[in-house]
Amino acid sequence: VNNRIVSVVTNAIVANAWHHVMVTFDGGTTGVDSASLSDYHSRFSIVVDGVVKTGSLSHAGNGYDGAISGANASNNLYRIGRHNNIFNEYADIVINQLAFWDTDETANIATIYNSGVPQDLSLLSSAPAHYYEFGSSVSTVTDIAGSADLTGYNFVAGDLVTDTP
Repeated sequence: VNNRIVSVVTNAIVANAWHHVMVTFDGGTTGVDSASLSDYHSRFSIVVDGVVKTGSLSHAGNGYDGAISGANASNNLYRIGRHNNIFNEYADIVINQLAFWDTDETANIATIYNSGVPQDLSLLSSAPAHYYEFGSSVSTVTDIAGSADLTGYNFVAGDLVTDTP
């Protein structure tokens, strides 16, 4: 809440249509040195439908100094479609697949995007470390590629959809 890096891409997604959204991180250093904020932001990119987008950059505090790896239990909260616990800002989105790589996949954007056609990401030559396909569970989503199952928060059966991109 107090130290964060925020990149926002506006007008990149058309409502009521499927989109492929990818966030890349080059694995470099982040921190809380106000003179290095531009460098911290440059380590991330947002890709929509295979195209790298330019986002507006902001921050709170002087950056982010937590562990992105999730190795520390207190950092294991990843929010997708929600800003944070304080503001309760939610996106009205549907997620078909979710994947995390432990390598920088910037060079593989086109392969992962696959022209917008869903694919079994675990079959890629550079497969994700964690991979999820959402389907029937509102409490636990099994990690297909690894061992980090997801726990749903405030999900109900009505939140699940059966259509695909």
